[in-house]
Amino acid sequence: MAKGNHSFTEQDIRKRFGAIVGRTVADVDKAGVLAASKASRNKGRIGAVIEQSVLGYPADSDRRPDIVIDGQPWEVKATGLIEGARGGWRAKEPMSITAVAPEGIVTESFTTSAFWHKAARLLVVYYLYVRPGRGVAVEYAGFEFKGYDLHTWRVVDRCRLEADWTVVREFVRTALEGDIDTEMPNLSTLVNSQLLYLDTSPKWPNRPRFRLKASLVTQMARERLDDGMRMIPDQGELSSMGALRNHLHVISDTYAGQTLEDLAVPFNLPLRAKSGKENKSLAEQVVVRLFTGLAGKISQVPLFAKAGLVFKTMTLTPTGGRTEDMKLNPSIDFDELCDPSVEFEDSAFAAPFIDSTMVVAVLEERYRNCPLRQCRFMGFKTLWLGTYLDAARALWDGMRDLIFSGRLVDAPILKRDGTPRVTPKTGIPMTAPNWPKSRDGVLFVRGTGTDANDKPVTVMHNSGIDCDVLFQYCDLREIYDPLEVLNVALQYDDIPYRKWSSPLDLGKIGMKDLSLHEKCALQLGWELAGNDATRDRADMSVEELIDFGESEAENRDLVVWLHGYMDPYEGEIDTARYSKEHIIEACEQIGFDIDFSRLPEPEESLDDMARAAESALEENKENGLEGEHEEEIPF
Repeated sequence: MAKGNHSFTEQDIRKRFGAIVGRTVADVDKAGVLAASKASRNKGRIGAVIEQSVLGYPADSDRRPDIVIDGQPWEVKATGLIEGARGGWRAKEPMSITAVAPEGIVTESFTTSAFWHKAARLLVVYYLYVRPGRGVAVEYAGFEFKGYDLHTWRVVDRCRLEADWTVVREFVRTALEGDIDTEMPNLSTLVNSQLLYLDTSPKWPNRPRFRLKASLVTQMARERLDDGMRMIPDQGELSSMGALRNHLHVISDTYAGQTLEDLAVPFNLPLRAKSGKENKSLAEQVVVRLFTGLAGKISQVPLFAKAGLVFKTMTLTPTGGRTEDMKLNPSIDFDELCDPSVEFEDSAFAAPFIDSTMVVAVLEERYRNCPLRQCRFMGFKTLWLGTYLDAARALWDGMRDLIFSGRLVDAPILKRDGTPRVTPKTGIPMTAPNWPKSRDGVLFVRGTGTDANDKPVTVMHNSGIDCDVLFQYCDLREIYDPLEVLNVALQYDDIPYRKWSSPLDLGKIGMKDLSLHEKCALQLGWELAGNDATRDRADMSVEELIDFGESEAENRDLVVWLHGYMDPYEGEIDTARYSKEHIIEACEQIGFDIDFSRLPEPEESLDDMARAAESALEENKENGLEGEHEEEIPF
């Protein structure tokens, strides 16, 4: 039903909105909306300009769709786009549609719902939101209209919206059966992680609203504004977060344990780049093939783009450790960080933590430092980043506090003896800003660059804070950090989880009081179980690993390596990067005062072997070999 004179033809709409593309809000504002408003940064002003100066009717708050086009109701939405540093667009924020009304939604079907009445047909007007910084003041009057979209939904997208809406409705039904004031505050916390396209915000007792994820709005804008974008055909059968996780589970069950090379060859994927070097995108290319059956990049998979699915790979060492920390995108926008008027929720920094789910392809090295193509595909882990929203806010606040208080410094990195460390390649002294570090929380900041001179970013360049820093990013440690007392390396969604990291830190996992015999057997059982294809050490208990170590104690070199050589060098060199044989060989070269002939034979008891290993370690200490030979070890 039309609202007064709010009826138009499609031809008329295209003429009206085509005329404003490329013009500023002030140019379009013939009704004087901006001049009448005291709040030049009030987001509602742009919507009012569209209503009064483009469509020609006064603003209203009617819950029905705004206009009628050729007899069909349409909702009008204005949404800001932010231009990325590398080009392209991203939506500034999610798009609010309508309230989650508990008393109403429980009696609705999707097609009769207030949400669908609003969302079925959207006239979306895109404008370029200019962020503060670099001398630019935020004034809505100067924002440029970039385009518009008469948006209707493909069948696959409608199905996903319906699945998300149904999850919310069922949660509300359950909440109404109990104490609504107790249950409803959990809506966003418990439900948002189960949604592909929608989220709900704010939290109860404020009435939450249905919102289209910023990632979905971003893709809508890209499809409309970026000509020539090539996307892989969408997979319509993946209509819900549950269906997605099941699909990942099936892939894990089918292909886990195979190397990337095994998986790449049938698809004719290149194992090397054109330069002849290793194809660093091989894991991504394999995953896209496994996921879609087609060639392409993750960014070309519609479901990943629309649902805010963040794809990452994580490589584990043969003994369950990690090879590196995990970089999160987008990188920190220092203009935003240094502008006190930018709220955390509106920042690019917060975006992935508001509505994104991380999909991690877990790889495992077959042997230490093996080429990527030889790594085994182990399965997937999914992680809703909304879990870490409070941690992200704390990191954001911590960085801003350093900046605004004048306590941000770029300090030299020192050796244990207090002398400056230098980069081996250039000889330039190493420095690092005092950003929050890994010890301070789940999320932390670390710089990256080509060398010590590569410091392209200046943070609030003034006399009070003159700090050139490396380009910064966040790392997520929680995915593989210790949980409870078992030192979980990684907890999988779809395959068994690892209870251990290696080398085992018996103190950290609460087993310091094990006997020498038990410690040695545990270490040995862990290592040997990892090389036994018939065993899944991830599911083995402490007792099972000890028993297995006792029954298979024939490798005296392994025991010596773990107890006699590794401990003295912990913290000095990364011994975990090298094979057992390499470490033993290197230690022999620098003249460790250990007589191998005095070590017990394999047939002797494990107690004897453990005592010999401990004796070797004590000899190292007595001979001054503990942690003193960093420069001598030929690695």
